[in-house]
Amino acid sequence: MWILRRFLRRAAVLPSDPDDAGIPVGDGQGHRQYVGDRWNSLGQLQLDFLINRGLRPEHVLLDVGCGSLRAGVRLIPYLAAGNYMGVDPNKALLDAGIQVELGRLYQEKQPEFLVTDAFEFARLSKRPDFAICQAVFMFLTDDQIKTCFLRLRDVAKSKTVFFATYWQTREPQRLERDVFPYVWHGHTRRQMLEFGDPHWRSRYIGAWGHPRGQMMVEYRPA
Repeated sequence: MWILRRFLRRAAVLPSDPDDAGIPVGDGQGHRQYVGDRWNSLGQLQLDFLINRGLRPEHVLLDVGCGSLRAGVRLIPYLAAGNYMGVDPNKALLDAGIQVELGRLYQEKQPEFLVTDAFEFARLSKRPDFAICQAVFMFLTDDQIKTCFLRLRDVAKSKTVFFATYWQTREPQRLERDVFPYVWHGHTRRQMLEFGDPHWRSRYIGAWGHPRGQMMVEYRPA
C-alpha cells in the first residue's frame, strides 16, 4: 500500500499546466481537471509517443477512455478524416471535449465516438491499426481490464498494436480515498504482461516520459 501512496504524493506536488479547469462535468471538477490535469503536456506526450511507434495519418486509432479528448485534440488533426475513434463511459465528459475542444475539427475530421462502460468496440465502424489506453487501468478492476482485452481482440487486425499505461507496484494494490478519484489500483509488471493472455502477446516498455511515473506495455494479437 505504501508504494501506491508514494505515487499519489508525488502526483500531488507536480505542477499543473498553466491552463484552466474547463467547464464543470462532475465531482466539482472541470472537463480538463477530471481527466487528471496536465492537459497540454500529457496530450502532446501521447501524440509524440504514437508517432514514434509508427502511427501515420492513414492509420485508424482507437482511444480507449478518451475522456474529454486530452489526446484527441492532438490526434484528430494529425489523422486523416474519420480515422480517430474515441470510447468513454462518461457522456458529459465526452460531450464537453467535443463542444469545447474540437470546434470545427468535429465536422472537418469526422471523429467517431462511442459512450459505453462495457468496451463495446464492435459497435464502432472501423477496426483499429493502433489503440491506446492511457491512465485508465488504474481505475478498473481486474475483470474489467480482462474484458477490455477480450473485446478489443475481437475487432483487432492481425497487426493491431495496443498500448496501455498503469501504476506499477510491487504487489497488487487497491487504495480507497474520500476525494475524487475515489479508488486507485496498482498493478505489478507481471499482472500487466499477463492480462491479455492468451489472446495478446505483451512486451514491457516501462518508462516513456510520463511525468507521474506511469509505465507502458505494448500488446499485439497472439
